[in-house]
Amino acid sequence: MSERLRCGVIGTGACGLLQLSSLLHCAQAKPVAIAETTPRRAKEAADRFRLSRSYTRYQDLLDQPDVDAVLVAVPNDQHLRVVFDALAARKHV
Repeated sequence: MSERLRCGVIGTGACGLLQLSSLLHCAQAKPVAIAETTPRRAKEAADRFRLSRSYTRYQDLLDQPDVDAVLVAVPNDQHLRVVFDALAARKHV
């Protein structure tokens, strides 16, 4: 694979921050955007990981044509809806 997979991370709790950190060290993928319902946390994570885009609605992240895949880091009871929406948006999960 010559191009890196462009990933969005949904959720910036402990698991989301860990996933963002892991993506920084991955040769095949890179973080390009995040989604977090709390604006302050979205901005903090975007600044920390030097991402130019953050969204407070994960659906807005899913609408981005340059996001190839998403990592879902929301509370367990919210996974199903987010994953189904991501698949409907033709994103790798």
